[in-house]
Amino acid sequence: QALMSGEQRSGESTQRTSGSRQVRIPEDCLCETHAGDKIGWIYPTYFEDGIEIPPGHPSYGRAIACACRHAKGQKRYREFLWEQANMPGSSSDGWRFSDYKCSSPAQRSAYEAVRAWAAGTSEKRWLFLRGSVGTGKTMLGAAALAALIGAGIAARYEYVPELVDYLRAGQIDGRTEERLAKLRSAEALVLDDLAATSSADTEWARGEMLKVV
Repeated sequence: QALMSGEQRSGESTQRTSGSRQVRIPEDCLCETHAGDKIGWIYPTYFEDGIEIPPGHPSYGRAIACACRHAKGQKRYREFLWEQANMPGSSSDGWRFSDYKCSSPAQRSAYEAVRAWAAGTSEKRWLFLRGSVGTGKTMLGAAALAALIGAGIAARYEYVPELVDYLRAGQIDGRTEERLAKLRSAEALVLDDLAATSSADTEWARGEMLKVV
C-alpha cells in the first residue's frame, strides 16, 4: 500500500504566496536548529512590503526553502533535491514512468492517476494505491517523485517500517517533533507499505503516521 500526498501546484515558485503578494525571503541561512543541524526550511513571518503575515492567510505558517537550499546552478539544485528525497535507489534514472508496464486495467488506471498527480494536473492532493506485492506501487510512487524532483520540487520517499523506527528513535533523543517537521516540509511525500502500521505497536504507529500526513 502506498499513500502519496502533495500541495497543488500552479507553476509558481514555492516562495510565492497564493495571491499577488510575496513573502520576505532572508538572503542568509536561518534554518539551523538548536543542535546546529540545517533543516533546509524556514517559516517567514512578513511579506516583502514589511507587513506581518496574518493568521489564516495561505502563507501563514507555511515553510519555504531556506537560502542554503538554493545551490548555484539548476543541476546542483536537482542533485540536492535528490539527496534529500530518500529515494529507494541511487539515481532517478532508475525510476521512470516509461519503464512501468501495465498488464491490467487496474494498473493502467493507477499509472494514469499517478502520472497526472505528479504533473500537477490532477485535482487530488492525495492518492492511495492498493495491490498485491509486485504490482508496481513502489515504482509508480518513486517515478512520480523523480518527475517532481526533475521539475525542481522538493519531494520525499519513506518506507513506513523504517519511518516508524526513525520516529521511535526520536522518542529517545527528544527530537521527534524535529523529525516530523522535516517530513512535513516536503512538498510531496510518498509513504510506502502503510500496511506495516497494522502489525506491532499498532496504535502508536498509526498515531505517528497521522502526525506525518
